[in-house]
Amino acid sequence: MRTEPLPIVGVELGARMESTALSVTERAYVPASPGERFNKVTYDAHHRRKRLVASEKVTAEYRVRHLERRSAPVRYKGGRRARWGAH
Repeated sequence: MRTEPLPIVGVELGARMESTALSVTERAYVPASPGERFNKVTYDAHHRRKRLVASEKVTAEYRVRHLERRSAPVRYKGGRRARWGAH
């Protein structure tokens, strides 16, 4: 279990003329009751990292830090389509 919040980035790519959504969320483990603490640090050799072991209950908390919806691209009127590299 991590002591520091884990950032999670999400992107929803819209279809051709739809909006795109971006989000940045944190996942943190917090004590279920005020005053409870993690009470033991162990080393996980398989994953090569420290793990916190709690005999008290903890809950996962998700915090949205940024949420954005980008508008669809502008559609131009005209009979001719532009091509890459065309002058």
